[in-house]
Amino acid sequence: MKKITLALLCLFLVVAVKAQERRNCHSMNNLEYRQSLDPSLQQRMAEIETFTQRKIAEMQNLQSRVDGEIITIPVVVHVIYSNSQENISVAQIQSQLDVLNEDFRRTNSDANNKWSQAADTQIEFQLATIDPNGNTTTGITRKSSTRTSWGTNDAMKSSAQGGVDPWNTSEYLNMWICNIGGGILGYAQFPGGSASTDGVVMSPQYFGSSDKGSGFYLSAPFDKGRTTTHEVGHFLNLRHIWGDGACGADDFVSDTPASDAANYGCASGHVSCGSEDMVENYMDYSDDSCMNLFTVGQKNRMRAVLEPGGSRRSLALSDKFDGGTPPPPAGCTTVVNSFPYGEGFESGDGWTQVSGDDGNWVRRSGSTPSSNTGPSAANEGSFYLFLEASTNGSAGQIGSNGTAILESACFDLSGKSGATFSFKNHMYGSNVGSLKVQAQKEGESSWVDLWSDSGNKGNQWNSESINLSAYLGSKVKLRIVGTTGNGWSSDIAVDDLSVTTGGGSTPDTQAPTTPGNVSASNVTQTSATISWNASSDNVAVVGYDVYRGSTLVNSVTTTSVNVSGLTAATSYTYSVRAKDAAGNVSNAGSVSFTTQSNQVSYCSSNGNNSSYEWIDYVAFGGIVNSTGNNGGYADFTSQVGTVARGSSSQITISAGFSSSSYTEFWAVWIDFNQDGTFADSEKVVSGSSSSANNLTATVNVPASANLGATRMRVSMKYNAAQTACESFTYGEVEDYTVNITNGGVRNAYAATGARLGNERVADVMAYPNPATSFVQVKLNTRDYSNATYRVVNTLGQSVLSGKLDSGTLNVSALNQGLYILEVNDGQKLLTTKLVKK
Repeated sequence: MKKITLALLCLFLVVAVKAQERRNCHSMNNLEYRQSLDPSLQQRMAEIETFTQRKIAEMQNLQSRVDGEIITIPVVVHVIYSNSQENISVAQIQSQLDVLNEDFRRTNSDANNKWSQAADTQIEFQLATIDPNGNTTTGITRKSSTRTSWGTNDAMKSSAQGGVDPWNTSEYLNMWICNIGGGILGYAQFPGGSASTDGVVMSPQYFGSSDKGSGFYLSAPFDKGRTTTHEVGHFLNLRHIWGDGACGADDFVSDTPASDAANYGCASGHVSCGSEDMVENYMDYSDDSCMNLFTVGQKNRMRAVLEPGGSRRSLALSDKFDGGTPPPPAGCTTVVNSFPYGEGFESGDGWTQVSGDDGNWVRRSGSTPSSNTGPSAANEGSFYLFLEASTNGSAGQIGSNGTAILESACFDLSGKSGATFSFKNHMYGSNVGSLKVQAQKEGESSWVDLWSDSGNKGNQWNSESINLSAYLGSKVKLRIVGTTGNGWSSDIAVDDLSVTTGGGSTPDTQAPTTPGNVSASNVTQTSATISWNASSDNVAVVGYDVYRGSTLVNSVTTTSVNVSGLTAATSYTYSVRAKDAAGNVSNAGSVSFTTQSNQVSYCSSNGNNSSYEWIDYVAFGGIVNSTGNNGGYADFTSQVGTVARGSSSQITISAGFSSSSYTEFWAVWIDFNQDGTFADSEKVVSGSSSSANNLTATVNVPASANLGATRMRVSMKYNAAQTACESFTYGEVEDYTVNITNGGVRNAYAATGARLGNERVADVMAYPNPATSFVQVKLNTRDYSNATYRVVNTLGQSVLSGKLDSGTLNVSALNQGLYILEVNDGQKLLTTKLVKK
């Protein structure tokens, strides 16, 4: 199709809908953002596509695969959390790896023989056991953050933005687990993108499988691990199975049946494009429990990027799990269960000096040996611990750029409603390095960064307090990691360590935070979906109460709820409050919306003759519709685009011409208030053009637009501006449906093109004008073979006529005055004024 650009072939469509109701893959949103930063990305993806198609052809001919063996890809999982729920367990992480291996190897228990082309991809995934420095690792990193929503612009992949830098992306499949926000399940980077952002991002409640354990932080119907299977498919170069378009759009896989759109829920047996849709494919949008296969064609496509010359070949060869054994999980030989706990180093080092680092912390009273660095006295009592950065023979010296680690006993936080670690630090000197506090939960092997600071803080003791609520109910070790700077003036000291807890006789009185971004979507005459961002709490959020007005209508543990039994054309206000186990209730977050009207009818509009020009392409909000001549009017209201209140989205339109092109006037209306009329204020696009190429315009959706489905009218009229409800001679009108949501919806991809402008109507021109003897007539087309002309005076009398031939008219015999020049180009009558002098 002429309107589908290379960019669209390389990308895939995303229509963002609430995760609890419909699958929501946001890889396209992220890809468009990275393309704006890297204009060469599209070309690299096109080159990868050319290689992929060639390699698939070779594999089909030779029946080959990489080295003829199973490909095992090392995985590292970066968990970034703002509360204990998001700090998902090792068991939940392993459950996801198990699902990936079952799905990619076709050993999943729900596999069946419905689709004969189902395949074992011979690709496996394993948590890395060797980190980039050659040390043993669990393949899991953890980082605490106060950030509660990360978005899709890759901030979680950068330590400079508060996230975690990727491990070498040519050797590890990096997965970041964090709250993306907006109900987004996950997104992946296609082959060809920047190494600094390569990998897969997942929200924690969709990472793992409820079938493989209990107590996991998961949200149905996407709680079986299939979202990660879907996103890893994108990472390995798979498109959505419906080709991100209507029938005829291509997902570049030969054995997946054509489909007209994404499928949701489990629409088994659904037929489109003349065949049954493969709703069970991992690359559709079905619920987790419905998915169960990749095809042979998809297998070949994924393995092509792992072949020699493929963009992910290095992952196929990486061995970051061979020869390494994970460190043993943390045990607790010494346990502190009496609180408050304090350590001031008055009778010894207090905490354990870890071996294998660059040296030990030094216990001291008074000043440190070097001037202009370190403290002059303890913060409390007489003693403190410090790092000696000098190399002048001082006791305990570790020199510059040296690291020393202190490790605590296990703190038992069982039965506690809150816990805080506090300490004092002294970071004074011209070359001060860094200091961090880390935590390790009993039974796990990785250390999580809780706090860090660096640089000269002046000659003073500084106070720090760190919330340990993520470790309530378990045992946790702490450690202090100090690193000197690049010179002797970088002594760092710590003192007055304490752990305080809440619980027992101290009640939990802190309420959760207010549920954020409460929104309404899928609004109909009688129902709607209410959704919100998760709240946080000093202990834990146990659920949410949903109110209509002041009436409690539902209590849920998820972050969305369907409401029904509503009245058409009625305004409602819903509010949501979070609650914790102690009965504390948050303030309310709320949203107001109006249900759709039962009776909405629209005026008619059409072109009476579409033989010479018609609308042949419309793309907007997920609609991608290429057509031909539809007789002057077409009802495409079965095609639905999705946009958000207050957003700006691109619409792409195009005219088709039978031969000559003419100046066409365009107008688009959207019935934002859903009253059945297209008001002047609801005209979102207007302009004119004689181009047959794609034309683009920006559609601004008012923040006051009614939520839910409404009508969009696209009108193209020859030679003059139109109204929304007229019947005109030449042109065409098409009607569509637009679903307006309250946010969390990205602008779906539409093909690119020139901006729609306001061209002067110039289908026929005569010059010179005024004329004396000869007039040159110019048409939009150079073909004059069928053109005839007639010159008419002000009385309506024909005074000159004939075939146009070369386009030159002899008007020397005409009297002075005003005339109308009529030219019939073989299709329609074109007119312009002519003055004889």
